[in-house]
Amino acid sequence: MTTSKTRLRHALWFCFAGVAAIVLGGCQDQKPVVTEVLNYQQCRNLADGITQISLQQLAAVRGTRLLQTPGAESEQVVQTPPHVRLFSIYQGPQPNSGYKLQLESAEMLETTVRLNYRLQKPAPDTITAQVVTQPCSVVQIDFAPEAADRTSADSVAPDYGTVSAWVDGVNIGTVTATAPR
Repeated sequence: MTTSKTRLRHALWFCFAGVAAIVLGGCQDQKPVVTEVLNYQQCRNLADGITQISLQQLAAVRGTRLLQTPGAESEQVVQTPPHVRLFSIYQGPQPNSGYKLQLESAEMLETTVRLNYRLQKPAPDTITAQVVTQPCSVVQIDFAPEAADRTSADSVAPDYGTVSAWVDGVNIGTVTATAPR
């Protein structure tokens, strides 16, 4: 139990460290930056395909929840920065522990970020645990701090285009990157 909480904390820390590095370093070409923040074998609470998720949903993928910051108000919701979105990619249950989603590449095609995955399958002669696994990947896409600067503090952050996920050359879904609700 402690190990899964530690891994989740590390995943969230890397997520925020990546955002901080991009924000502090600036972004010259304004292309979205894609970072895989979680690749897990027993994902929970996910719909098939690609889905935009919140930090709270990211924690639920691993069967945990976010802890409150000491002194924070109970209704306070932790959110990603306005220009950062999280997306889950899920292919459904697999028959054994030899399956894994592997992010091969991410590319920008006009206004669409295309995520290319490979479903890694076990070799025919491999001995694997005969348990149903639910491999998924969660990526963070930073649509550039410059994009967030175009919105005022009292307006809703803009939509940034679409994100599509492809597994082994097959499109498993496309979503519009929207502001957190």
